[in-house]
Amino acid sequence: MDTLPLFASFTHAVHRDPRLRIHLGDAFRVLGRSREEWDIIVSEPSNVWVTGVDLLFSREFYRLAREHLTDNGLLLQWVQKYAIDTRTFGILVNTARSEFPHCYIYQGEPGDLLLLATKRPLTVEDQERARVSLAANQAVRESLAEIDITSLRICGSGNGWA
Repeated sequence: MDTLPLFASFTHAVHRDPRLRIHLGDAFRVLGRSREEWDIIVSEPSNVWVTGVDLLFSREFYRLAREHLTDNGLLLQWVQKYAIDTRTFGILVNTARSEFPHCYIYQGEPGDLLLLATKRPLTVEDQERARVSLAANQAVRESLAEIDITSLRICGSGNGWA
């Protein structure tokens, strides 16, 4: 937490936003010990095969995340696709879908995917609201452009995940 102000120019001083609460510790244990609900949970684990990190891709983790999200809450999880085979990726998505009825895959940087999991389907209105919000926030657009994210296009579709 002490280093967060050092990155203020990259995070747009998010540490000063009174809405932000950072929980330090292993995400699996933080969720397991908490009774709170959140609007957003961001999980940026390392590779799925790393010992200990594999728990953040387990059915138990996705269940904890779902239980701790508000009805309109979102889980965003980073997945490295450059170091994962198709079978393992399929298992990961199916595991997430076992707890979240709606999963969406977005392309991040080349080699990275973003799994967005929700309790309810994202509507056209939700996606339009996200587009409008992105269009209105130049700092966010510029930050995302640095990693070649210039739209909110969904990567794939079918079988309840898009």
